[in-house]
Amino acid sequence: MLFTSLLPNKNALDRIKFSKSRMMVMADLSNVISPNSPNGFDIITSDYEIHDEIAVQAWRKMWIESGCTIDELSHDIDSMTRQFIKQARNNLGLKYKTIIAKDIATDTIIGSLSSMLWQGESPISSKDEYIGTVWGVFVNPSYRRRGIGFSMMQACCMHWKACGCSKGVLIYASEEGKRVYEKIGFIPRDNYEASLVTGGEDVVLVDTSEMIQDLKEILCKEIAIDNNYGKLGINFTNEQHLLWLVMALPSQLHTVLNQDISLGNNNILENEIIKMRNNIFQAVITIQKKHGTLINPDDNWFTQNIKRLGGGFDMQKLATDPKKLASKFDRLSTKYDQWVTSNRSKVDHWLVKRIRSDMPLNNNGKQLKCIDISCGIGLPSHTLRLCGMTDAYIVGTDISIGMLTQAKHRCVYNDTFVCNANTGFNYYLPESGCFDLAICMGAMELLDHDVVLAEIVRLLRAGGKVWLSFQWENSNLNLLEHPTAHQNVYGVSIEQCKAVIDQAGLNLISIDECNDAFYTPSPKMNGTMNPVPYLFVEAEVPCE
Repeated sequence: MLFTSLLPNKNALDRIKFSKSRMMVMADLSNVISPNSPNGFDIITSDYEIHDEIAVQAWRKMWIESGCTIDELSHDIDSMTRQFIKQARNNLGLKYKTIIAKDIATDTIIGSLSSMLWQGESPISSKDEYIGTVWGVFVNPSYRRRGIGFSMMQACCMHWKACGCSKGVLIYASEEGKRVYEKIGFIPRDNYEASLVTGGEDVVLVDTSEMIQDLKEILCKEIAIDNNYGKLGINFTNEQHLLWLVMALPSQLHTVLNQDISLGNNNILENEIIKMRNNIFQAVITIQKKHGTLINPDDNWFTQNIKRLGGGFDMQKLATDPKKLASKFDRLSTKYDQWVTSNRSKVDHWLVKRIRSDMPLNNNGKQLKCIDISCGIGLPSHTLRLCGMTDAYIVGTDISIGMLTQAKHRCVYNDTFVCNANTGFNYYLPESGCFDLAICMGAMELLDHDVVLAEIVRLLRAGGKVWLSFQWENSNLNLLEHPTAHQNVYGVSIEQCKAVIDQAGLNLISIDECNDAFYTPSPKMNGTMNPVPYLFVEAEVPCE
């Protein structure tokens, strides 16, 4: 029995634009780790017939929801799907599994998908013997946007890995579902094929599962490695947390590990913590060297091109054309980690200080929700995770799909979406007052302050906090040359900053001045760099 016999008729497929262009590809399964079930739900990989029946219904519901009518499906579609599942698990040798999501409180199955090996000729360019595939992905509408589909897809990818696959294919992605699949690392089939021609920049080649295993082996040599090791808030038995460690930039990890160690007069315990954190840092550096992911701060793409990067272009003009702006950041995305490594950024220093000084990580027993605006490759939220915000629900958004693609490799976001912040977030986030924290680092110079701050106020609950950075126009610094004037980028004075915060209806908590938040190539194009001053701002939505 062929899987294609389960598809709707040709007219229906043409109408909903079902084709290879709607396929999505997971090009590298090595980055996928075991799923963490969302709070209150279980994700189960099953061989039970009772769960197969859920998959049968899901297959039908998925097509109806996609725009097909019941008449465009085979008249005995349920019976045919049931028969195919039985054959796929047994004599067809496709290693079929049904993956379900269960609401623990009600003991109700609220989602399912079907995972197996691809049947027939591979739909993508690959020399692999086995390709995984998934179909019939369905979550009950009232349970969507809770991370359930994401966790089911993670379990699906783990099933593929267990079957010996290194790649997997999703046969059909609706526009709504596409966002979930992109979060995990799926890319459109056309992008995958193009990446093979252009050098594979979109295909992740680093096996992070091996890096995680190496980290486990090194740290397990320590005598009592536990969740309290180094007092970081990191669970060293959780592969997701270990992934955050091995994916960290050395400067980022150094900042996280070297702040907030003081324990008053307890010098012995303080020295022990310093030793533990040094062990962690050295282990990560050793592993990054072994796997070729360590960025040399003195010799990388940024340092090799520092003279050329001092050339001027009008960023404000570019910002008026969102597509061109997004395209520019798309091109920078695969090299942005090298840029940050060598520009001496102090953004992490301020974030670590804020998190550890006054952020209630337990949020009074409720899951803390955070939105990271213009998140780039995910470094701000990566720092939050490394500082102990391991259970927070974090949403990342950026104008550049290239930046978000890189961010997904860090696995720090529960959800992401591509969006021009200057148009607001209402389409993706219609609910108001749903976040506890908003972050926007290194982007306010190109954003519409009125629009973005109004959206932040809308999205935050009463008492919710916002952490922002503004480029600082400080005449007292006596800079030899303005660091970004050649790009038509200017900041604000302290007075202007206060006025913007006040006009947005936010209560200002603090402004921290930094004369050298990072360094940028000089417009003289002589290989030197100039400091860029920042104002780091913390504010909150007034309590009603």
